[in-house]
Amino acid sequence: MAPNVVLTAAHCADGSAASYAVVTQTELQNIGVSAVITAPAYDASADYVNDAALLVLTSPTLSPSIPLATVEPASGASAIYGWGNTSTAGGAGLASTTGSMQVLSDATAAAYWGTWWAPSDMAAVDPNGIVALGPGDSGGPLVVGGVEVGINDRCGSGTAPSIFTRVDQLNGWIQTEIAANTPKPSVSAVHIEHDVKTHKVVKKHHKRHRHAKSGRVGGEA
Repeated sequence: MAPNVVLTAAHCADGSAASYAVVTQTELQNIGVSAVITAPAYDASADYVNDAALLVLTSPTLSPSIPLATVEPASGASAIYGWGNTSTAGGAGLASTTGSMQVLSDATAAAYWGTWWAPSDMAAVDPNGIVALGPGDSGGPLVVGGVEVGINDRCGSGTAPSIFTRVDQLNGWIQTEIAANTPKPSVSAVHIEHDVKTHKVVKKHHKRHRHAKSGRVGGEA
């Protein structure tokens, strides 16, 4: 993503920007949100099609950004992250937790979910039925090979696959919004930097010229 933009699920961001804050676990930042931008064609009434939103932050986060998928991921190993319940008995996690899942083919997932399946969806599951997403995990990333490929949309349980919104289909919209909402350097800042560099060049040139006039050439004493 970007230092000042966070990707989440649209159904997690249906309030005003002032009602949200972004907390980073490692850097211990608590950052306000200046704008919420919902994905085009997001439809909560149609099983959360295109369930994605961007949170524009009031100041940049120190957390490292993660690359976003540009193509549909193949079936295979993936990692999930979330702050949700850590057991079926409830109890929200006090820190971000992670687990492993297998990305399913579209055909397998569509056969399971039936009419709840949409082209903007992808699915993953733990074949052993141990790792699952739960309340509080929505909006978290599904990661394959260090790249975010999905946004947690609907939770599964046991061997029932969880559904994610595909990132590759929204990548163009995401990049456009990042560019539109990333602060540009001010003209005065650019001029100051240029002047400083020019001053250094002039200063070095001045020293070299004075050194040559002193007659100290070729290591002579």
